[in-house]
Amino acid sequence: MSPLKPSGTQSLERSFGLLKLVASAGPRGLRLADLIELTEMQRPTVARMVGALTRLQLLARVEGSPYYVLGDYCRELVAAYSMPSDLRSVCDSVLTAVSEETHNSAFLFVPAELDTLCVARRIGSYPIQVLSIKLGHRQPIGVGAGGMAMLSRLPAPDCDRILKSNEKRMASYGDLTVSTVRAVLRATRQRGYALMGHYSVPGVVGIGVPLCNAKGEVIGAITSASISSRMSREASQQAAECVIRHVEAVQARLDTLPAPSLTAASAR
Repeated sequence: MSPLKPSGTQSLERSFGLLKLVASAGPRGLRLADLIELTEMQRPTVARMVGALTRLQLLARVEGSPYYVLGDYCRELVAAYSMPSDLRSVCDSVLTAVSEETHNSAFLFVPAELDTLCVARRIGSYPIQVLSIKLGHRQPIGVGAGGMAMLSRLPAPDCDRILKSNEKRMASYGDLTVSTVRAVLRATRQRGYALMGHYSVPGVVGIGVPLCNAKGEVIGAITSASISSRMSREASQQAAECVIRHVEAVQARLDTLPAPSLTAASAR
C-alpha cells in the first residue's frame, strides 16, 4: 500500500500544501511546529502527512535538525521539468555569457504562483561561488533579486497582492518585512535592476534583471550573485550592465514567449 493512504482529495491537497510550504521556505526548511502553525491543522494529522511525504522522498529531514526540506525525488522532478515556452533555451547563452564575464554564478528564475523557481544556473570561475541556490529552489517573490526584479515590472495591485500573501513567510528570511521590500522595490524601479543582499542567502549579494515579452508580461528574471565582499557598488553595477546587455541581445526571442499561465500579469 502507498505510504499516502487514500482518504479523498482533501488529504491529497493538504499533503501537497505541506510540500509547497516547505518548498517556499527555502534551503533552511520548516519544522513540524511551523507547518502546524501555518496550516492550523492538528499535530497528528501534520505528522502523519509529513511522514508519508518523507517516505516518498518528497521531503527529507535535515540530519540532527528538526527542519524538513525538499527530498531527493523533488530534484528528479525538476530535472524532468520542461518549460513549454522554452525560456531556458532562449536564456542559455545569456547565463553562460554572464557567468563568464562576471565570474559569478548566474541564475534563471520564473514565477511560480507566489514564489520564484530556479530553472537554470551557471557556476562562475571565482573560487567562492553561490551553490546553495540549486535547480528547483523556491522562495517567496520579493526575498531575492530575481523576485524583486519581477515585482518591479508588475502593476501595483499585483505587487500588493503578492506582498500581502507572502508577508508571514518573509519573516523567516532574516526578519525581512514588507516595508523593507517596498523600499527596495522603489529603488529597483528607479535603478532599472534589483540589488538584494543577505536575505535569501546570508553573506551573498545579487542583482536581478526582469524578463518580459512583447506584451509587457513578466516571464522571469536573470540574476548574478556572489559573496558580499566581491559585490561592491561598482561591481554590482557592472554585473547589472552585463546582464542587461545580454538580455537585450535575446529580447526579440523573449518577445514571442508567453507568460506562465498562473502568474501572467502586465508590466508597467
